[in-house]
Amino acid sequence: MLTLKKPKDRLRWLFFAALFLAVFLPNVGEAASVTFKDLARYQWEDGKKAIQVMSQSRIINGYPDGTFRPAEPITRQQAAKIIAMSLGLQPAPASFTDVPKGPSYIGALQQAGVVSGDQQGRYRPGDHLTRAQLAKMIVLGYGLQMKQEPKLKDVKNDDLGKYVRIAASNGVMTGYEDGTFRPNQPVKRDQAAVMIHRAMRLVGDDRPLPNEPGDSPDAGKPDDDKDSGEQPGSGNEPGSGDDSGEGEVPPPGDNTGGKLFRLFVDAGHGGEDPGAMGKLADGSQIREKEINLDIANEIARIFRTEYVGVEVAMSRSDDTFVMLSERTRQANEWGADYFVSIHVNSAASPSASGFETYIYNGPVSAETVEKQRIIHQVIVDKLGLKDRGMKRANFAVLRESKMPAILIENLFISNPADAALLSDPQFRKQLARAIVEGIAKAWNLQKKKTSAEFSNDNMNNQHLPESEQSQPVNDATESSVDDAA
Repeated sequence: MLTLKKPKDRLRWLFFAALFLAVFLPNVGEAASVTFKDLARYQWEDGKKAIQVMSQSRIINGYPDGTFRPAEPITRQQAAKIIAMSLGLQPAPASFTDVPKGPSYIGALQQAGVVSGDQQGRYRPGDHLTRAQLAKMIVLGYGLQMKQEPKLKDVKNDDLGKYVRIAASNGVMTGYEDGTFRPNQPVKRDQAAVMIHRAMRLVGDDRPLPNEPGDSPDAGKPDDDKDSGEQPGSGNEPGSGDDSGEGEVPPPGDNTGGKLFRLFVDAGHGGEDPGAMGKLADGSQIREKEINLDIANEIARIFRTEYVGVEVAMSRSDDTFVMLSERTRQANEWGADYFVSIHVNSAASPSASGFETYIYNGPVSAETVEKQRIIHQVIVDKLGLKDRGMKRANFAVLRESKMPAILIENLFISNPADAALLSDPQFRKQLARAIVEGIAKAWNLQKKKTSAEFSNDNMNNQHLPESEQSQPVNDATESSVDDAA
């Protein structure tokens, strides 16, 4: 019997086993791999390769509904499971106060010295995994050593910074064009797959590592390192049917049998870029980046929980800086059907006020023009806003997106009355819902049925032949994204 004691030995065995399946036994490899239904239009080659290799070896399995959700942030729980499985570690007990008792992949990494938790003894499994945190997990898990030390101007000279530099020196993770690493930026699920796959290849053999397109080799692909405290035999051990770590039920609305509509929501500005600034009557300041993010997150929440057949990705879901080229790159590679950018207007004159929308001022499809008309009118009618009209401009996100796109300027932060509205969380929710309803009308997107509607359907079905009775849609409460690995 083969005994593999060291993580590197286990990793090499897993790597070459996956390579053997993919190269020498193509039919077996195809049968063993998972075909994720949301990757049909996915265009990042390194992402597709990493996901394929890791799914063939059952390191990743996706969600129970057959999706991988590459653009979603990965949690600390999810990353723990993937890294532990890639190292061949078995679930083990953890001592963290926020991890359930019993064997888990978090416990496996804790016992291997890969994770240690915070000063309060917590692991924070549901938090989004940052780039710096993933760098540390990869360096400790795969035993990487410093090569030529890179220069990263936003990385501190502390222990965490040391792990970032080691990961970057090995080409597992790299910095951005502007010389930054952005250590606190979340990692997406496909980014995490690529970075972990790079580490596997680095330890497994000496072939060149793949490069990512865009502003940097790993720009725009974050994930989350959460572990749920999964128990062996509960569907969470190696080879189980999904990556959730908690036996996640499929999200409601994914049983349409047709193609999912992909909506990319872009919250303008963020991080060190505050956008426009405004003042309230009490003298306090409000910042555009925070208003944009609040509205964008609410749009994503409504679509994910209330609509059927809609998949949402975001350029940012927290206060991080994302370059303009990165925003459209993510949407283009994901294969989005529609791109909506959320902004707030500003002017030198405080009297300027109202609502306006933009599409690209170059060649656009008739569909782009028609979608703008519908969305614009729904929002104005729903909220009774001052209508400044439908406009065109050479904005980068409109110019570089490969799908129909719209940029929405939600009132003027420089106008005292508009600023007062924008500072009201309830108004921002109303604004987000109006935008959702406009997009839904423009693209004929359907809401999930309520319990009352189900009852009405059942009453109507009682007098119909069985072959003509409508089939109810799953209306269960949607599981949190943090439940998926």
